Parts: sequence; structure tokens; C-alpha cells
Amino acid sequence: MNIIHFLRGVPRRFAAFVFGICATLPAFADSSTLTISAASVHVDNAPTTLYFPITRSGDISYDTVLNYHTVDGSAMAGIDYTANTGSVSLLSGSSSASIPVTITPSAPTSASNSFKMLLDSTINLIAPGFAAHVETSLGFDVYALSTADLNGDGKPDLAIVSYGSDKVSFLLNTTPAGAATPSFGAVQSINAGCAPQSIITADINGDGKPDVVFACPFDNKVTLLMNTTATGASTTSFATQVFTVAGPSSLKATDLNGDNKLDLIVTDTNNYQVVVMLNSTTVDASSASFFGTQAFATGMVPDAITSTDINGDGKPDLVVSNRLSNSLSVLLNTTANGAATASFAAQQVFATGTNPVWVSAIDINGDGKPDLAVANYGSSTFSILLNTTTTGAAIPSFAPQQIFPTGSHPTSIVSADVNSDGKTDLLVTNSFDNTLSVFSNYTAIGSSTAGFTINLYATGFSPQSGFAIDLNADGRLDLLTVNASGGDVSVLMNTTVPPALSFASMQNLGTGGYTNGVTSADINGDGKLDLIEVDRSDNTVSVFINTTPAGSATTSYAPRRTFATSSLPWAVAVADLNGDGKPDIAVANFFGSSVSVLTNQTATGATTASFSAQATFNTGSSPISIAITDINGDGKLDILVADAGANDVAVLRNTTTTGAATPSFAAYLSLPAGGAPSAVASADLNGDGKSDIVVTNKDDGTVSVFQNTTTVATTPTFAAQQILSVGSQPYSVAIADFNGDGKRDVVVANYASSTVSILLNTTTAPGATVSLAAQQTFDGGNPYAVTTADINGDGKPDVIVAVPGNSTAAVLLNTSASGTLNFASPMYLSIGGSPTAIATTDANSDGRVDIVSTNGGSNSLSILLNSQILTNLAGSPATGTIVHDLIVTPSAGENGSISQSSPQTVAYGTSTSFTVTPLPNYVATVVGTCGGTLLGTTYTTAAITANCTVIASFAAVTHIVMPSADAHGSISPNMAQNIDHGSTTMFTIMPDTGYSASVSGTCGGTLVDATYTTNAITTDCSVVASFTLKSYLVTPSVGDYGSISPDTPQNIDYGATTSFMVTPNAGFIVIVGGTCGGTLVDSTYTTNTITANCTVAVTFSDRIFADGFEQP
Repeated sequence: MNIIHFLRGVPRRFAAFVFGICATLPAFADSSTLTISAASVHVDNAPTTLYFPITRSGDISYDTVLNYHTVDGSAMAGIDYTANTGSVSLLSGSSSASIPVTITPSAPTSASNSFKMLLDSTINLIAPGFAAHVETSLGFDVYALSTADLNGDGKPDLAIVSYGSDKVSFLLNTTPAGAATPSFGAVQSINAGCAPQSIITADINGDGKPDVVFACPFDNKVTLLMNTTATGASTTSFATQVFTVAGPSSLKATDLNGDNKLDLIVTDTNNYQVVVMLNSTTVDASSASFFGTQAFATGMVPDAITSTDINGDGKPDLVVSNRLSNSLSVLLNTTANGAATASFAAQQVFATGTNPVWVSAIDINGDGKPDLAVANYGSSTFSILLNTTTTGAAIPSFAPQQIFPTGSHPTSIVSADVNSDGKTDLLVTNSFDNTLSVFSNYTAIGSSTAGFTINLYATGFSPQSGFAIDLNADGRLDLLTVNASGGDVSVLMNTTVPPALSFASMQNLGTGGYTNGVTSADINGDGKLDLIEVDRSDNTVSVFINTTPAGSATTSYAPRRTFATSSLPWAVAVADLNGDGKPDIAVANFFGSSVSVLTNQTATGATTASFSAQATFNTGSSPISIAITDINGDGKLDILVADAGANDVAVLRNTTTTGAATPSFAAYLSLPAGGAPSAVASADLNGDGKSDIVVTNKDDGTVSVFQNTTTVATTPTFAAQQILSVGSQPYSVAIADFNGDGKRDVVVANYASSTVSILLNTTTAPGATVSLAAQQTFDGGNPYAVTTADINGDGKPDVIVAVPGNSTAAVLLNTSASGTLNFASPMYLSIGGSPTAIATTDANSDGRVDIVSTNGGSNSLSILLNSQILTNLAGSPATGTIVHDLIVTPSAGENGSISQSSPQTVAYGTSTSFTVTPLPNYVATVVGTCGGTLLGTTYTTAAITANCTVIASFAAVTHIVMPSADAHGSISPNMAQNIDHGSTTMFTIMPDTGYSASVSGTCGGTLVDATYTTNAITTDCSVVASFTLKSYLVTPSVGDYGSISPDTPQNIDYGATTSFMVTPNAGFIVIVGGTCGGTLVDSTYTTNTITANCTVAVTFSDRIFADGFEQP
């Protein structure tokens, strides 16, 4: 697999003099307004969500990420709501969104309370646009792809492997510059001799031509195709070499040992390791050679590999995705420079998602450290691991992975700035969806959290890997996918249109006297670009630490810190000169004929800059411009100085020990130039990997070009200067590819001619003699200093010049098309008085290029914020109102109902009513925690201040049964009884002895024995027990021969006695019997006490009994 990173370089080289002051001309772009509105929500006893509505008006053609946070009011975070700090995305074309806040139930003390939602800032992204995918068929299955300019015509070509057909194929790019549709030559294929699965391109023999390397994992082969294709040829040609490596699944080429040769790294899936092949090939050799193979352990099934400098020590480390271990292995490179044996620290393992199959290294958050992006095939996600490794650390560290969803089963993740906003985006191929996801990066510089918007594009069937490359030389990166099931390559041409250019009014910072050169760099490692400028009359260099919030419309900087230089400092450059990962300062001292180097000692995140005292190194007379580059390829940055008084360029070779606090440089090498050199810049002009030098000669109206011919990492050597004519009094120079042909061109600011000169690079082949075309001139308005940057995000480097005569910066937008050079008329932007130097920066970390100038006439720095996409915020802060809806929960028992019967939402402090209806002959009562009053069938609660209940219960209607008893007995119970309607009740009636009971009253009922049971009670009533003394019948009877009187039955009260007169006939005696008992005295018979019916039976007998005796 081959991973391509696209980064835009912006050369910044400065010269400076002082001129007069003049006018101002603003520029404006279409803007949009994001408006937040107040919102409210009712909350009861369950969490709910309040949504603040966001509306967007005006220009909605771009993606916007809106940052926000909540602020307490009478509502408190953690009690009434969940504090929310975050962002919401509005994609291109979207005019609305909402911000959610979770509202939590709480014990209210008022009807409502509120909090605020504040809009903080916006991050505006140019919405990526791509034409519908166009397929180029190969006629057979395809698996992997790499891109490079195989035939040296300046166009990127395609190299493709077919796993099933054992082929390697090539598509030479024939797309015209600026074309809307890609075109390729006929497919050229060669037999791979095995089943290839991965492919990369790399210049193995250093001849300037990209060679091709592919791997066949099941054949244990790595094959090198040494490129022998003639420049511009329509047919490719290669020489083949085959190397044996077990289970090679993925390939990478990088210089591991610092010898300027690309080494090969291969993942071995069979043995869970990476294999390193250090390159020993002689430059331009027809066959490659390697110092054998070395293996280093990884996780299980290492599927993909990338290389990057994880710990900032200047050596490329290895990162491997382990498919079955669900992890990454990071191997820090400890190989000595020039060594024939590679060495790595033991792997450090970091968790990923399921089945990671691809890994890319990219600086997601702009902090200067490479982060890692991983495609997780099994979990359909990608992981971001932000790099937290300290510079030079022996053990890498990463923040815990952040996981983002993708389409189904992602197979690759690569990086590219597809919308030209200065932030690198991510491209993910989704093999089961037949789509490509573009994740536009909006992560703030230095942020600990990555952020993306997502756009989805259709591809061919089963895309396996994706790439971004500019096929049609329009400055925009097009997208490619290789589609396994379709047997083709999908091309999506980039149609992204940047918005109109606009800058905010200048913001100024005070400087020292007669300020001159300026540049920007992250001095304190916080991810923000700080400003560095020199003050000529003070003999100082000043540092402004950037404290501007990301996306802010206003810049802020800590108070400037000054550091001593030598006499009359004129120009400044910043780079890591001692290899400790921190940018150091180098200053050209005009009167001192020297360079001052100040080593950076600033603590990470500090707002106060700290540098060592200057170390000075001699130059030629009157150094006026300075640049920094690695001239001799030893990995150390050297210093170049234009000596105005010596008519030469001084090359100071860096001999500083890595990490040393004290810098050291060899005695300068003098390269004679033209008259009064005024500026110096450096870049690789002929594609041989070496930095060449360009110098402007003020007095001659020329530039000198020094082609770097250094072959060893010691004393630099250069070809004789080439001298080319430019305008009058060229004071400044910069280098960039203006016509999109892949070659670096030269731009010169000609003060006296009021022009800028562009010298297009016409060098014929990599490594050939540098060749520049005759100048083409464009209006520059008396330019004095020049720099380049892609100001408007269209992928083309624009030209920015300082115009001291009218105190402006002039922007010349690059409008080149189809390879033809062209620039728009200058756009003049007001800056401080008499600008003497100009540079670009990203002052507010919004990903857009801002302009900064030093103004010698006003002793100030001017900052022009790029407001190309301008979003206004309105309605902030917005109030979120929480209306406390309390819950009244009703319930009812049997024999009645309550209405409403479901829980009722009631505003705090108000009351509510219920209808309580009992069944007939039932009565209602209401209890519960709400409190209230029942009137008739209406129950009205008290004022509600908490969740509460209303409980209705129903009892039958009761009647009073009043018992009573006369004397001589009792009734039990003897108190009034409450008896349910329709029920009966019972009483026990107990008469005194000798009495009988009877019951009367209004209840009605039946007396059985001693129990009186009422009838069904339907009204209040009484039960009256009466007692009557009992009387018994005493029945007399008499036999013959006498009489009894009275002789009829007598009713005698209980307990009384009665008497009878008993008269016998003469000669007879009385005999009394019966059941009454009694006493016969003379002729009176008195009964015993009567307690029952009884008889008195009288019989008579003569006085003589049968025995002959006379009865007494």
C-alpha cells in the first residue's frame, strides 16, 4: 500500500527598506449570518431536551462548524441542566441546525428558571466538490494502486496490480491541464510472475525516476521494477529484480538511516514482523542492492505500514496496523546515520478498532506532530490517535483513540487537503457501500479532540484503496479509487470552488524602532503561530506569543519579548537548528556582518518566550537577507545569507550537535553573485533532491541561480551561477510552482519597475541543469518584499507583495489555467506605514492564510485576517427557559372514579382540579400529598410546588341505628351504630330474669331467641327493646268430696305466690299435690313462688283408711 500526503509549502523570504505612506483599499466577500434564537421547554419528572434553533442566511455554499457553550443563570448546570460545550456542523446548502441541551428534573423553587447559550466562534470550511466518478477499465480484476510521474512529463501516472490476473499495469496520464475529464493512454501490462497484492513507487537508485515495487504475499516475493522509461515516452519500460521476503503484504519506502537513499520496509504477515531492507544502491545504478534483510516483531497479521517521525528526532519511525491484534505497533527508529544495519526500539502497542487494515500518518491538529488515522475494517470505523509524544522521547505516547463511523467495511484511509483550506482531510474507501467518504478536517490547532464534517461520493464496485492527486494540473486534488469487483479505477475530478477573497481591517502590534524582517513559527509548541520580527534601530529581535482563540475575529498576543542581536539586524528566519524540535531564530546583522543564532528555550505552552543569548557567526559584508535549508543533505539545516556589501551569498554549514544548547557553524562559503545581492531563497529547482539557491541582485536587475552539486554531506559545492534578467531594483525573491507543472518557479519583486517577475522553471528532467524561462512581468505597484501562499484556497500559489509607497499589501491572485501563466490585477490592502517586509501566517488558527507585515514607518506589525469565508454571529447569548411542570398523579379506589385519571402536568405554583364521582350510595374522600378541598364532586388542589398525589377513596353511605332498652333488660351493643346503606345489623336482647323481651323501633327486624336482626338499613332508624314481667298459669283442680276456690286457672306474675281455699266435705281430709308446690294452712293453700306454669291438684280422702285407722 502506498500512502500519499499532500502538504502545501509556503516559502517565506524577506528583504526590507523604508519608503513613504499612502492609502487604503478594502476587499469584501459574501458573508453569512448564523442566528441563534431563544428556546424553552417544559420539564417534569423525566429528563428532556431543549433545542436552540440555529438559522443560517446569506452565503450557505460552505461547511460551517459552530462552537458554543452554556452559562448558568438562575438554572444551574448539574442541577437543572447538563452543561454543554461543543460544536454543531452545517454542511454546504444547509440553512438550519439546532443545539441540544439535556434538561434534568430538579426540585423547583419557582415557576421557571433559565440559562444562556453563547455562540463562541465558527470554523468555516470550503465545501469539497467532485464530479461524478468516471471509470477507466483495465479489463481484469485490480487490487492496489500507486501514483507517480513514470515518464517524466510532469503528469502523475498510475501503477496498478491485479491479484487474480498476476499483472502489473500502467496508465500514463494524458489529461490536458485544466480538463474536466481525465484521460489515460492505453493500458500497458506486464506479467508479475506471481499474485501481487500491494504496490508502491519510489526512486530506489536516485536517478530521479520513480521505480515500482510490488509484493506477492503467497509467493513470498518482492519485485522491483527499475524505471528505464524515457522522458516523455508513451511506453513504459522497466528492468526487473526479485527479492525473497516471507508473506509480504504491505510496502513502504523511506530513508531510515539518513544516507539519502530510500530503504524498503515490508510487512511479513506470516511471521508477524516487519522486514527492513537498507538500500545500498549506487546512484544511477541499473540494478538495486540492499544490506540484506532484518526483521522486527509486530502484532498479529501486520496488514499495513507507514513511516513518520513520531518523536521528532529527525528519524522516520514505523507504524504498523495489526489486523488480528486490533492494534498498532509503533517502532521508534534508533538507526545511526549511514549505518548498514537498522535498529528499532521494541514495538509499543496501541489499541484500535476491530481489524485495522490501513494506517496513515498525518498532523490532524496542526501541532507539528504526526498523528495516526486507522481504517477499522471489522467495526466500520476509523480511529484517530493524537500524538502526545515528547520530542526526542524514547517511548511514544498517544491520546486514547477517538472513533468515527465510516461506511461499511473501510479498506483504506489516506490524507489530502481536498478543499485547499490548509488542513489535511481524510479519505476513506467503503468496500461494501461502493463509496468514498471525505472527512473535511476542522480540528483546531493544538486541539485534543479531532473534528470532521463528512461528504459521501459514489465509486465503482468494492473500492480497495483511495488516493488524492492532481491529474489535470488545476491545483486541486482529484480522487481515485481502485475497485476490485469492477476491474477499474474510479476518478472523481475536484470541482471545489473557493469563495471570494476578503480580508478584515488590519490589526496592529507595536514594535521596536525601525522594524524590518518578519516571519512566523510556533515558538512555544502550543500549535499557534507566533510572530518574530527584527528592530533595526534597537538591535533586537522581538517575539510575540500568539494567544488568539481559534477562529476568533480579533487577534491577541502576549507582550513582546526582545532579545539582543548584533548591529542593525535586517532579516530573520526561524527553524530548528539544533535538532531539539524547537524553532530557533537566525538574524542577519547588516552592520555586524554576521548572523545571530538564538536557541529556543521556551517551555511548551508558555506565554513568555525564552531564548539563549545570541551566538554570532561571521558572514560577508552587509548581510541583508537570510534563508535556511539543508544544503548538504546531512539532516541539519544550514544558513544562507545575501551579503549586499560583499556581492556574494554566504553559506554557513550547520555543525551543531543534535540537542546542543550552543549552535556551531563552519566558516562561511562565499558564492560570488551580482551587484548588491538583496534577497536569497532556496528550493530544489531540478528535482534531484538538493536545495538550489536563487539570489536577487539589486544593482544589476538580475537574479543569480546556484545549482547545488553537493555529493557528500560535508563541504557544499555549486555549479557556476546562472544570471537571468528581471526588473529594475529587484529587492525580494520567493519560490513556488505557479503554473502547476510540478516544478518550482521564481518570483521577484522589482521596486523601481513597479512589477513582479515570474521566471517559469523549464528544467527538462530530474537532475538536469536548472533552466528558467525569461521573465514574465505583472503589475506589482512598486513592490518591495514578496512572498507566496494560496490566499484564496484554489490550490494555486498567489503572490503577496509589500508596497511601501502607499502603505499597502498587494495580492496578485494566480489565475493560471492549462499551464498558461496569469495573475489578476493587484488587490491593495491597507497596512501600516511603509511596510518593509511581508509574510503569511494563520494568526487565528482557522486554516486560512493571513498576512503580516512589518512597517518601518509606523514601528508596527500589521495583521490582516483572511475573512474569505465570513460568518457573522447573531442572537448570542440566547436564553434557554426551563418551565417547571410538576406532576400531579391521581388515583381512585373501588366504587367510584376520578377524572382526569392519568398524571397531570401542572405549572409550578398553580393548582388543578379533578372530578371525583362515587357510585350510588357511596361517598368520596380525598387524601394525598397535594393538599386541596373537595366541594361536591370537585377536588381542587392547593398551589403545586412539588410532584404530588391525589388519592380518591370511596365508602358506602352509612346510617345511624340507635339502640335503646327499657328497664328489666339490656340491649347490646347499646350505642349508636353506623351501618352501611343496605346492610343489616344485629343486637343481643337480654331481659332480666322473669321478664320477656320485645323489640320495636323504626328499623324493623326479627328477634330470634336473644338476637335481633334488623332489616336492610336505608335510613337512620331505631331499635327499642322492651321487657315485660312474665306471668304463669296456675291451674287448680279438685277431686270429689270437696271444693277449691278459685277453681279456675290463675295468671300469677313471676316470683309471686297465690292462695286457694280448699274445703273438704265432712269426714274428708285435703290432700294437695301438683307442680306449684306450696303450704296448706287450715283450709288455705299458698303456692310457692311461681316461676313457671304449674298446677295445684286437690283431692279429698275420708278419715278412715283401709287399715282401719282414722286419719288425723
